[in-house]
Amino acid sequence: MPGADRMYPETDLPLLKIPRNFINEIKRELPKLRSEIAGELREKGLSEEMVKLVLSEDKIEELKILADIYPDINFVAKMILLFPKEIASKQNKSLEEIEAIILDYYGIFESAE
Repeated sequence: MPGADRMYPETDLPLLKIPRNFINEIKRELPKLRSEIAGELREKGLSEEMVKLVLSEDKIEELKILADIYPDINFVAKMILLFPKEIASKQNKSLEEIEAIILDYYGIFESAE
């Protein structure tokens, strides 16, 4: 294409050769796509509504850690996502205040075992 917007390859510089093993190593270290994470959560039995909430509120790591301790992943998701909101509305407190109070989900689930 002629014109000022045309992109030309740089002919004065040598090609940069990147080793295949370096590319493969970088690929292994890339984070998973949200769609992949959603699929994994569905496979574990999490409802579609909860999958959307977990992803939108970025509670993926908390959910994974707690689901390893307590097997009912839907209950864990509710405890992380819904219970603090419900408590905050009933106690007329901010969500941040309630989350600070019940921050130790890990301890709660360990004591339930």
